[in-house]
Amino acid sequence: MYYIRKVMKVLFYKFHWINLILCAVVTMLLLVSCIDEMYNFSDKDLEWLAPYEKGDTILFCNNNNHFDTLFVKDYDYDNSYWPFIRNEGASSFGAYGRLKLRLRHNGVEQNTDFGIAKPNNSGLELSFEFSGRSSIQVLSQNKSLCDYYKQYYCGVLKLYKGRIDGVDYNDFVFIDERNSKLYHYPDYVYNCEYFIWSKSMGLLKYKYIDTDDEKGMTYTFYKKLPKKCYFWSFLFGE
Repeated sequence: MYYIRKVMKVLFYKFHWINLILCAVVTMLLLVSCIDEMYNFSDKDLEWLAPYEKGDTILFCNNNNHFDTLFVKDYDYDNSYWPFIRNEGASSFGAYGRLKLRLRHNGVEQNTDFGIAKPNNSGLELSFEFSGRSSIQVLSQNKSLCDYYKQYYCGVLKLYKGRIDGVDYNDFVFIDERNSKLYHYPDYVYNCEYFIWSKSMGLLKYKYIDTDDEKGMTYTFYKKLPKKCYFWSFLFGE
C-alpha cells in the first residue's frame, strides 16, 4: 500500500506539471488568435539595421581634418511571431526596429535615430532623425498612400546608385529639404542640409547648413573604431 501511494504521488506531480504546460500552451494560442493581422520584417528589411551594432563608434571627417563622432547607444527591434507579450491586447502587430545614436560635433552632442517599421500592409517605413532633419520614407507601390505621405516630411523610398568619395554604392537614400523637415530653429548652427544613408554601410556623408558665423562643412565616413579601442575612445570621447 505504501508503494502504491508513492507511485500515485509521483504520477500526480508528474501530470500536474504536464497540465500546467498544456494550460500555458492553450493560453498562448488563445492570445495569438486575438491578433487578426501580423506584419513582420523580411530578411531584406532587416538588412537596413545590419551596418551597426550597439557599442559601435564611427568617425566622420571634413576637408580640414576635423572629426565628428557617431556613437551607437542602443539597438532594439521586435519581429516576433509571438508578439502578444508586448502587444497589450491589440488586434494587429507591426514589427519595428531602431538604432539609437548620438552625434558629437564641435563638443556638442545630440541624439539621432534611425528606425524601420511595418505598422500595416502599406510597406516598409524608414524613419530618420539626424542633426535637426527628420524624414520618413516608405517603400510602397500604393499610389494613394504615396500621395498621402508627400503631404508631410515624408517621401516614397528611392534607392540611388552612384560613386561617393571614390566608392560605388547602389543602395543609398538622399535626404534633403525635398523629402524632410528641419525641426530645429533656423539659426541653429548645427542644422543638417542633407545626409546620405546606405542600406549596406549606414551613414555615409552629410553637410551642415551655412550660417553667418560658420560655413557648413561636409563630413564623410572615415572609419569604424574597434569596440575596445581605448586610445580612440580617449581622443574622441565616450
